[in-house]
Amino acid sequence: MNIPSLFDSIAKRYDLTNHIASLGFHIFWKKELVKGALKNFNKSGELLDIACGTGDIIRFADKIAPQWGKVGLDPSREMLKIAQQRLVFVKKLSLIRGFAESIPFKDNTFEVITVSFGVRNFKDRSTTFREIYRVLKPKGVFAILEFSRPDNGNILQKLSWWYTKNFVPFLGRLITDRREAYEYLVNSIREFPTPDQLCLELKEIGFQILKVKRLLPPIAVLYLLTKT
Repeated sequence: MNIPSLFDSIAKRYDLTNHIASLGFHIFWKKELVKGALKNFNKSGELLDIACGTGDIIRFADKIAPQWGKVGLDPSREMLKIAQQRLVFVKKLSLIRGFAESIPFKDNTFEVITVSFGVRNFKDRSTTFREIYRVLKPKGVFAILEFSRPDNGNILQKLSWWYTKNFVPFLGRLITDRREAYEYLVNSIREFPTPDQLCLELKEIGFQILKVKRLLPPIAVLYLLTKT
C-alpha cells in the first residue's frame, strides 16, 4: 500500500475522523506524549516530530515549550499543507516532506524526537529506529505513542480493541468515504508487535527504556526512551 497517497486521500477529514473515532481521547493521549517527552528539559532545544501529520504534537509542544525549535517530518504533501495552515503561530518551525527511514539531519541534532501513531507505517522499523538513534542527542528522549492489541486478559484492553475493530472502519468510511484507509489501520494494529516485543527491538538498537504505559482507553501505549 502506498502510505503517502493513502494519507493524502484522507487529509482533509483526518482530524475530524480522529476526534470522532477516538471519542476525543486522542487529544489526551497526545498531550501525555508531549508532557512525558519534555518534562525533564528546562532549557530550549530542538524537537523532531516524525509522521507529524496535521501538526497536533507540534501544537501541543509549542504550548509547553514555545522557545523550542520544532521540525515536522511527513511523507504526505496534503498532511503537511494542513499542518502549515494550523501551525502559523509557531515561531521556530520547519515542515519537511520526507521519510523516517532517511532523516535529513546530522548526528546528535535533537533533544527530543516524537512519533505519534506513525511507527506502524514505517517500511523498515529497524532502519528507522537506527536513524532516530543517530539524530537524537545523548540523553535525549524518544517518545512513541502507538496503538496496541490486547496482550493479556484485561477486559478494558479487549473492549477497546473490539471497538477499534468494529467501529473505526465504519466511522472512517462514513466521514472520509475511504473505508480502506481505516481497515488498513485495524490490520496494521493487528500485525504490530506487543509492547514487550517492541521494547526488545528498541533495546537492540541501543535505546534505554524509561517508561511504558497503557493509557486510557488502553488501546494506546506510551513509550519513553533515551539514548545513553
